[in-house]
Amino acid sequence: MSAPTVFTNGKISVTTGTSTGTLTEIVGVKEITAPLTRSELADSTMGDTLETFYPGPLSAPISVTTREDYDSSTGTNEKFYDRMNNRTAIRVEVRPVDGTITGTNPRFVWSRVFVTQANAAPSGAWGASVKNSIEFRPGSGCTFARTTST
Repeated sequence: MSAPTVFTNGKISVTTGTSTGTLTEIVGVKEITAPLTRSELADSTMGDTLETFYPGPLSAPISVTTREDYDSSTGTNEKFYDRMNNRTAIRVEVRPVDGTITGTNPRFVWSRVFVTQANAAPSGAWGASVKNSIEFRPGSGCTFARTTST
């Protein structure tokens, strides 16, 4: 068994729209959560001795917590408030480690997501750095892919 991949330098990048291919890295990332789940359709019938289910649609939301500096070129508030407010669909790429894409450092790509939350006002506690929580949800026509090479 190979050594585990440690999620210490995760990378998340976004585009300005779904048609542009230029990815811009989100800086100051503190946490990325991207659970994949499927809803279930109960498909057992009368007389079955076991309750059975059929897998439904895939749910693939993305949650990101970043440090916020309100910088006009790097700040997450600057990048995501308008995209959320204008309902701009974007492309998102996530990697466990900011490095070469490999079998142990795969790339996960969502082709069409919307920003559904981006803190417009400061959030945090006394004496702690200001943070921003950003939520992305797949839009209609979104595809999700996992690749291990460029």
